[in-house]
Order: sequence, then structure tokens, then C-alpha cells
Amino acid sequence: PAPLAPPAKPQRSFTLSISPLHLLSPVLELTAELKPFDHAGISVIGGYGSLSVTSSDPSVGKQRATAYEAGGQFNVYPLDAFQGLDLGVEALWIGVNLDNVNVGNGSVSASGAGLAVGPFAGYKWISRGGFSLIAQVGVEYLALHASARSSDGGSDTAKKTTTIPLVNFNLGWSF
Repeated sequence: PAPLAPPAKPQRSFTLSISPLHLLSPVLELTAELKPFDHAGISVIGGYGSLSVTSSDPSVGKQRATAYEAGGQFNVYPLDAFQGLDLGVEALWIGVNLDNVNVGNGSVSASGAGLAVGPFAGYKWISRGGFSLIAQVGVEYLALHASARSSDGGSDTAKKTTTIPLVNFNLGWSF
């Protein structure tokens, strides 16, 4: 008799993952990826949490700013269906708000937003049971805009563009 072939690997079409690195901020970032066809994925990214902000003014000290993000990715898997080598592009909108920080005899509120867009290369590993590990690196073009308002009526704005590294490490489950 012929030997039995190993069971076929399950076909997955959806991955839900979390970025454990973002939890250190703490920001909860979730990514949902759907497979429209075998060698492609479309992801939606969302995040919400807070960031620690340290002022240059010692009387202000550390403050917590609300952070949120929304974006997506288009992924291509050239070697295997919905896993393995991963090439793509990411677009991510990021916002931060800091409200009513006491400074001297008044207060300051500030907000900032940015759009990051860039290519990446990575790898997606899916266990037979569905556990998933995703690692991606690349570079992003970042355009930022920030504004601040003081309780005495003063205000200021700033804009900046730069390039930054893109680093994603997610853990999740594929169905």
C-alpha cells in the first residue's frame, strides 16, 4: 500500500492580530486582514490609547496624551497563498491630543496629526492551528501638523515632513 500523505494545510482567509509593542505605550492596535484572492491581503488598522509626554518645563513634568490611529495595508504574498513572504504598502493616520496642562498661571492644550505612507517587506507565519506571527520592515514618508493653544489666548502651529522606519510585529489568529 502507498504511504498516507500528510493532511493538507488549512486554507485561511482572515487574520485578526494585535501589536504587542504598542501595548507598552499603552496603545491598543488591532489589525484585521482579509484575503480577497489567494496571493493578496487587504488590512484595516485601528488603535487607541495614551502616550507619555515629557515637557521641557520641569514644573510641568510628564503628562498623558490621548493617541489614536487608523489606516490600512495592501499585501501581496508572492510565494504562498495568504502567508510567507509579504510585500506591500501601508498608510496610517495618527492623532494625539493633550488637554489642559497646567503651566504657570494658565493651561495649554495641544494636538497633532500625521499621515505615514510607505512600502514594506515582511513575513507572515501561520501555524496549522491558526496562530499567526507577522513581522514587517520598511520606510515611511511622514507628514505632521501640530498646534497648541494657551488659556491666555496664544497659539502656535508647526508642520514637518520626514522619513521614518516602518516596523510592525503582530501576533494573532488566522481563520
